Amino acid sequence: MNLLKDRWYGFINAMRGIMTYFQQENSAWLIWACAPLAIFLGWWLEISTMEWVAVIFAIGLCTSVEILNTAIEETLDHLHPDRHPNVGKAKDLAAGGVLVAAFTAIVIGVVIFGPKLMDKF
Repeated sequence: MNLLKDRWYGFINAMRGIMTYFQQENSAWLIWACAPLAIFLGWWLEISTMEWVAVIFAIGLCTSVEILNTAIEETLDHLHPDRHPNVGKAKDLAAGGVLVAAFTAIVIGVVIFGPKLMDKF
């Protein structure tokens, strides 16, 4: 019973983290402004099941990496509020991970939607 209770509390804490992210981070709304566009395009262009998997993966990847970046930044700011080269380097690396995820999502979008949009127009 304790295992189930612990899992439930873990789920609640994770949901609180997601809600905090969406309430406090401007970048969250940028990602989720693009997600409905990708979903609409997928529906309109009638993409395949595997293409849907790639689109959903890209949305999840960007969101997850951005949440982890935010957690890293919050932790480092708390532990070392003053400027420090190593803290800056760690934060730059985390932001770089977000940039890689975003570029990956863009490439996935171009590969999936590009040819289909060219055929439509």
